Amino acid sequence: MKSLKTITSAIVFLFMLLAFTSCDKHDHDHSHAQPSVNFLSPSQGAKLNETDTLWIRINMSAEDHLHDYVIEVNKVADGMSVYKYNGHSHKNNLNTNLYFFPNVSTDTEMKLSVKTFDHDGNTFEKSITFTVLNTKSDTLPIINIISPSLSTATNGQTINIKGNIQHNKNLKSARIWLIKGNDIVLDYVKDNLDVNSFDFDTSHEINTTTHTDYLLNISTTDVLNLNAIKSFSFHVHP
Repeated sequence: MKSLKTITSAIVFLFMLLAFTSCDKHDHDHSHAQPSVNFLSPSQGAKLNETDTLWIRINMSAEDHLHDYVIEVNKVADGMSVYKYNGHSHKNNLNTNLYFFPNVSTDTEMKLSVKTFDHDGNTFEKSITFTVLNTKSDTLPIINIISPSLSTATNGQTINIKGNIQHNKNLKSARIWLIKGNDIVLDYVKDNLDVNSFDFDTSHEINTTTHTDYLLNISTTDVLNLNAIKSFSFHVHP
């Protein structure tokens, strides 16, 4: 009888130990699956003309909220960066809708990469390659953004928007517009330029109560109706 009682106690103890171990392992397992990154535009191996608008449409999702992410386009041959966007999000599902004009002098293979950073400091990177074909001999205007130059700003800060546009042909028009989230908060158009050099200098006071991404766009059109655009993004902390 004593032997049976001892065996029963041992079985109960073993069952409790296994249950505790299993529970403890589950409670401390905080691992997350890697983020999902899907390139919607351009697609892997796509061929584009330099006069095309290059739309960057990417879907990103994660079990935990996304935090910071960097989207960059580089020339494969020398690694030169031709476009970069720094984003910030507290969502777990995000779609981008960015664009620029590639402007190449020869057929150029490019790499589009996305790098994400979660709240725990983990990173994930994914990339595709595509080719931009040179389809015209005329060069595009060169847009130089002097300021803003920092990737972050604060609520109430006045942003100085300053720079210049240079071209070997006369410019016809220029446009400066600032996007807050999905809303245009500054839109300035200068027509009838008839010059090959144009300096721009304006400002905008930041007004937001939430974490917000701002996107500054500068575009210009020359007398042959060739277009160029350059963008700069920054994040505002309330």
